[in-house]
Amino acid sequence: MINKLEEYADDKGLIQTSLITIDDHGNFWIDGIKIQEVRELKKLVNFLQSDEELWKISRIKVEEKIISSRSGAPIINIPFSIALHKIITNQERSIKSLFSFYEKSPNGICGSLFAKSYKSFNHAIKQFELNFQLWEFYHLDSIPTHYIHGIYNLSTNYFTHFDGALITHDEKNLIEMQSGNEPNKNSPYEKLFVLNGIISTENAMTMMSSYLPIDELNIEFGICEKDLNFIEP
Repeated sequence: MINKLEEYADDKGLIQTSLITIDDHGNFWIDGIKIQEVRELKKLVNFLQSDEELWKISRIKVEEKIISSRSGAPIINIPFSIALHKIITNQERSIKSLFSFYEKSPNGICGSLFAKSYKSFNHAIKQFELNFQLWEFYHLDSIPTHYIHGIYNLSTNYFTHFDGALITHDEKNLIEMQSGNEPNKNSPYEKLFVLNGIISTENAMTMMSSYLPIDELNIEFGICEKDLNFIEP
């Protein structure tokens, strides 16, 4: 596969974006190979894609994308705001995002962010709402997972509930999440904060970036961004 990708690269190993096909889920493809931009470019590529002219003249470094999952919802390296927008506008009913960070050190410490957004019907208020769950964790069972849960009202376009907790996951649960599967719901946890009321998307993003410990993953997931215009339904 690597040799096949090299056929499309220039002498610096970069690929012209006009050669990249983008499917309905935002995945990148070249000649049947599923690819992604290298980790250092994720934020920049999101910006380049927002401007058609800049995207046309760009050349970027890519790598083969290998993600496996047993679940039905597609797993996409897609930022929070775009995932939210796709569900609000009925493009998707469920989206999972998975990002990983590998520290270049002798210890090789790494971490992942796994998020799930899905639409469900609340019979109490007789309305559809969006449920959001996020797990951010180091690949060490000695460090608790930072967990966030939110409920977004699709009629008012505000979060109505937001909470955070620390969850103790064993090695098996960490492996499950690294593969894009939900962990055991019976793991020990400690609730740290809860908000019930009217919460803007921007405030929700700020709370997430303030609470979650791995800045590199927060940037890739897009929860440090202040410009929310592109998520408006």
